[in-house]
Amino acid sequence: MNHTTKKKPEELSLPIKEIPMSKEDCAEFYFGIELFNAGKFWHAHESWEKIWLRHTEDERLFFQGIIQLAAAHHHSVLKKSFNGMKNNFEKALVKLLPFSPKYLGVDVALLIEGIESARKKISENGERFETLCPKIHFLNQ
Repeated sequence: MNHTTKKKPEELSLPIKEIPMSKEDCAEFYFGIELFNAGKFWHAHESWEKIWLRHTEDERLFFQGIIQLAAAHHHSVLKKSFNGMKNNFEKALVKLLPFSPKYLGVDVALLIEGIESARKKISENGERFETLCPKIHFLNQ
């Protein structure tokens, strides 16, 4: 179990560094994205959590952000908790902002746009998460 001090997004050292990813990390990262984009949010969460637990770098906050995005779905669909969904959306957004515009090849700026759009629609008319959840895209490298 990893017992490092948790940093808040505003406490990250600049410039943001990319976490060194092992082959195992990469496989779980990409698999998690496939799962997430296919709507299998809990399984994506589990895949990314393995990476998060193996790392101590402050930048692991990126993984916590996408894990919380996946957790928003869990709260919406399985727990039927609108507040839990909104809270996890907020937490994900705050954690992902420092990693924009891109991190580990992910188009974080586009993901943030999707989160902000979904938050607005949810607040305005209470749409369900699964109809609004943004996909995770990669920028061409």
